[in-house]
Amino acid sequence: MTTAEQIRKVCNYASGDYDNRLLIAMVNTLPFQEIHDTSLNVNGIYTVLDIVHYLESHDGDYDKPATTPLYRPVSRVLSDFNKGKNKAQCRKELRERMPYMTAMEKKRVIYTFFDGSKIDRIWTFKHLFKYWDDRFLKAVESLFEMYREPEAAKIICRYDTVEYIRKHINELSTSYLYVEARRHLPADEPIDRSMCKGNWEYMMLLAYLGLPISKEEAMKELGDQIRQEITSAQYYDFYPSVLYLPHVRQMVWALGRLKRLDVLFELLAFEQNTLSLFKAREYSKALDLLWERV
Repeated sequence: MTTAEQIRKVCNYASGDYDNRLLIAMVNTLPFQEIHDTSLNVNGIYTVLDIVHYLESHDGDYDKPATTPLYRPVSRVLSDFNKGKNKAQCRKELRERMPYMTAMEKKRVIYTFFDGSKIDRIWTFKHLFKYWDDRFLKAVESLFEMYREPEAAKIICRYDTVEYIRKHINELSTSYLYVEARRHLPADEPIDRSMCKGNWEYMMLLAYLGLPISKEEAMKELGDQIRQEITSAQYYDFYPSVLYLPHVRQMVWALGRLKRLDVLFELLAFEQNTLSLFKAREYSKALDLLWERV
């Protein structure tokens, strides 16, 4: 049987109900160049060509099992990291293995990263925010007081005590957000409006703390925020409607939590009345249709 006949016989097998492993073995016995030269009108040739392409790209190791990584002990990787040996690779491995380490291994790696570069410290803060462990609270506090990094402030606002947040609320607000720090203090403590970045932060705080607000006050807060947003809107910015202005969405969320459906209906009416103005980027004209200050 000539090679051409062998190829056609294999193609005929490939055109029917074939076993994949058997077909791959058959194709692997044939000269690939002659398969490429075979007429495309032969039944099964496309299946055979697909196998040829696969075998060529995998150098014939189509059935080679995937290798399983053999991890070195964490202590050895950490030692190499501290010595600067393949530091980037060691850092990558320590990060990937962190969620699966023993408590003692994790402690050693985290304190090493805390004492290392900023990039390692910031990564560790982000890891701890997701996989929090109270053992590291004092270390996070100490690093926050030293560097004032927002990633550390974020952890403190989420996991620290009321006493610590109250004591450091100014620093936390500067490094991160006042609304995130203040929401973890008792509702009956005063809200410092001067620390809020806008009406939207104040409204969000009311919503987080469960504090009531009248329709008149809510209308005033929302109206003032919309005026600020429209006044500062640049002509090259495009907002399809008032609902797309920066921070209006946060106020909509807050109004929902505050059960102010009446104010949401007022906002909806304003949005419908000003759609054409927003589409024309005539934002200032929309102010003429906004409710009066209350």
